[in-house]
Amino acid sequence: MDKGGSTASVLSVKGFACGYGKSAPPVLQGIDLAIATGETLCLLGPNGAGKTTLFKTMLGFLKPLSGIMSINDEDTSSWHRKRFAQHIAYIPQEHTPAFPFTVLEVVLQGRTPHLGTLGSIGRTDNEVAKTALESLAIGHLSGRDYTTLSGGERQMVLIARALAQQPSFLVMDEPTASLDFGNQARVLERVRALAASGIGVIMTTHDPNQALLLGGKVACMGRDGSFVVGDAAATVTPDLLRSLYDVDVIYAQAQDAEGRQVPICAPFIAAWGSDGCS
Repeated sequence: MDKGGSTASVLSVKGFACGYGKSAPPVLQGIDLAIATGETLCLLGPNGAGKTTLFKTMLGFLKPLSGIMSINDEDTSSWHRKRFAQHIAYIPQEHTPAFPFTVLEVVLQGRTPHLGTLGSIGRTDNEVAKTALESLAIGHLSGRDYTTLSGGERQMVLIARALAQQPSFLVMDEPTASLDFGNQARVLERVRALAASGIGVIMTTHDPNQALLLGGKVACMGRDGSFVVGDAAATVTPDLLRSLYDVDVIYAQAQDAEGRQVPICAPFIAAWGSDGCS
């Protein structure tokens, strides 16, 4: 069930070839994936594997060289941008506005796809924006200058702005990049809560542990063009990580706060020499 209590929506990518013009070789080929509302999908892979290219193509910034993206079997390439934004919201790594908007003004920008011809903000838009802030426990920041916030606070505001769009799916580009350990955990908790509320979340990450902790789906992309999709716990293995990142991996089980066994991993680092160098 999605957040509105109706049948879950499904976003599908079939036969995607992605790149930067037909005169250049494709960056990615034969990409197939699907995610339903209420699920998480993490994109894993080394730098240069094509994660950003795939995101740009899914968001319509690049035209696919072949293949289609659909929501509930309807090809989204024919949708106008306003309709697209009512279904899919994008959360960048960071955002610095040209003007010192307040937090509430930033979140209200997410209402743009729902505004009428005159584009004026109404009472309903303000209520939706304030509800989004309160749902993330940052309502007290509504009057603050967005540019003065910490990195973790800014990321939460960007999530609130996306929630104000009232989308079915969120696309998040490395949402924990540049955040400290505590704020990374808070963002991941919020991602899990968003999925539990019925929103489909697609995010890139450089940390395999984040995919394991979220416990949803994972799509693993290699520089050789390999593309593997599956449940995170079954897919993110030492062998796969070694093939993706060319490092040996330590793999173990840990117990979370709810008593569940959660797999965790770390790169294997050879013993240091007596002079402090490997």
